[in-house]
Amino acid sequence: MGDRRTAIAVLLILIVAGASAVSCSCGNGGGAAADDDAIDDDSDDDAHQNDCYNPPTEPPDGAHLPIGVWYHWFGATGDEEHDRGYYRTTLADIAAHGMDMVVANFVMDTNRVWFLEEADRCGLDVIMGVPEMTALIVLPFPISQEQADELAEQLAAPIRDMPALFGYYIADEPGIHGIIPENLAIARQAFEKADPLHPSFSCFALLGKMQMYFDAMDPEVLLTDMYPLYRFITRPEMFVDGWHIDAFLHHIETARAIAGEKPVWLVVQAFSNNLQWRMPIFEEIRAMVYLALGRGVRGIIYFCYQSTDFGEQLRGLLDTSGQPTANYERTTELHRSLEPIKTALLWSHPVGMSIGVQDGFDATAFRHELGFHYVMVVNRDVLNRRTATVEIPSSSLPGVEAVFDEATGEAIPFERAGDAVRFSWTFEPGDGRMFRVCTQADR
Repeated sequence: MGDRRTAIAVLLILIVAGASAVSCSCGNGGGAAADDDAIDDDSDDDAHQNDCYNPPTEPPDGAHLPIGVWYHWFGATGDEEHDRGYYRTTLADIAAHGMDMVVANFVMDTNRVWFLEEADRCGLDVIMGVPEMTALIVLPFPISQEQADELAEQLAAPIRDMPALFGYYIADEPGIHGIIPENLAIARQAFEKADPLHPSFSCFALLGKMQMYFDAMDPEVLLTDMYPLYRFITRPEMFVDGWHIDAFLHHIETARAIAGEKPVWLVVQAFSNNLQWRMPIFEEIRAMVYLALGRGVRGIIYFCYQSTDFGEQLRGLLDTSGQPTANYERTTELHRSLEPIKTALLWSHPVGMSIGVQDGFDATAFRHELGFHYVMVVNRDVLNRRTATVEIPSSSLPGVEAVFDEATGEAIPFERAGDAVRFSWTFEPGDGRMFRVCTQADR
């Protein structure tokens, strides 16, 4: 797990902000395969080392793309047997569903060692909430650096050497909660002194204030949330072309522009409450994840794990009795499908490249650090299985000679249509796929 914590430093170098690729319309109909144009799996792999035909199989220097969940349990009593038992069961459950990180911002101070020990048993990284620091910096005037330093040392000392600790969550949505930027910077500096090995996190929600808070705090990761599924968006089919999904993509693109060379992690809506948000169906969750990855996000954190029966009455991946919901069970298949493409995503960054695909699909392009390219296609229709016809013009990528499904390594048949290469793929509702595109120049 120590290697995982090198991920952020590595990603600062490898993830370069670029313009998101533009989706555009192309001709109707599916692309028929032309066998003589396809490169099959029997090509001479030994002739290629770490190129488009044999890309690196390990992430750069131990970097990883976290898949995690927001964890907030309010049933702790301080009794070690009771609380540890709940942590052990639920953290093992999270790991069994293919996740590797939790953000735990409501663990009482006396329980944090227990929580981290149980997380370590399950191979989970933890961003640990420190609400005591939040309570200090929420004051409407600048706090002293000395006061913050003293508190950070007190909070970090018991847990900073624990293997499962990934970082500290020092404030939630500071723009919404009225935290002044100077205090956020002071808190971050305090934890950097108390524990220089583990970064500080905050979640930036409001686009209008994101630049101000990001510049003030200067975190190693820009963590942001954007929940597009409001209660008045009653039908899943409204997800496909409504303003809310465009706002979702705009939020991600703005966050990436603000982050510069630093990675962006997204908190994905997997909840409802009794106020403005409704529960997504699984296909909407899947679409949000793939759309985010296609726009350059390199970490996914679901909100949220537990449901609550008070306040806004959150409904999460577990129901009110603590049992897995249908959404939660199906995330396992999503995480399984993401595993084979994580390495490629970590080696790549979005580039502005025209990729043709019909309406209702999203298509973006990435450039691998070694120079070759990928195309990510997402079915924005969360109700219907649809076939996409993907067209790569030679003006975007000349000399295409092979297309591979990145998840399986299988060669994809394609045809040449004028000065473009065209291939087809059938997508389940809300599903996405990453294709590796090799050209003559990539040999």
